[in-house]
Amino acid sequence: MILSHRECRNRMIIEWEEELEKNREFQRGDVNLARPTYVFDEKYIFEDDGIEFFHSPGHTVDSSSCYDQKDKVLFVGDNVESDIPYVNTLDFDIYISTLENYLARDWTHLVPGHDPVQTDDTLVRSNIEYLKNLEEWNVDLKSLTQKGIDVHLYTLSKLAPQVIQSGIQKKAKSQYIDAIEVLKKMEPNEKVTKYENLFRKILG
Repeated sequence: MILSHRECRNRMIIEWEEELEKNREFQRGDVNLARPTYVFDEKYIFEDDGIEFFHSPGHTVDSSSCYDQKDKVLFVGDNVESDIPYVNTLDFDIYISTLENYLARDWTHLVPGHDPVQTDDTLVRSNIEYLKNLEEWNVDLKSLTQKGIDVHLYTLSKLAPQVIQSGIQKKAKSQYIDAIEVLKKMEPNEKVTKYENLFRKILG
């Protein structure tokens, strides 16, 4: 049994060839698409084991989380990250709602995809705070660590086309101005130049 959210299965099918080509250098032997054999829309529960898989959009629209009701362990994947999360869409409210849902669950251990196991809700709450500030385009870059700045700049680059398409450049303008000032102080390279050119499109 291969279980996934319905949107995850759709993305696998649609993006398979592109992702395979993009990551060809990492392939070892034949690589074939193994599609999920069962999909769910909201949740899927293994009653006897006390295991619940549930849709938790945030890092991606198809993200799912897993809750072990018996051992009170919550697996959240890339939805919770230090110092701040990567954000790929303008659906801030949905992401925040997912993290608030985590806080409402009875867990003793939270397992992120790239960080140590968490035994309190500090990281979840700090991720929520960042998302709320990002939603208002009011992230204080001076309060971020270098790692946080790197993630924030990446996020702004991912959101830039959506900002332009949705016509909210004016609202987001100050955040991109601050980002450009940070970029000016960084060692010039291909990525810095790419970011700066992209961010200037927001400013018009």
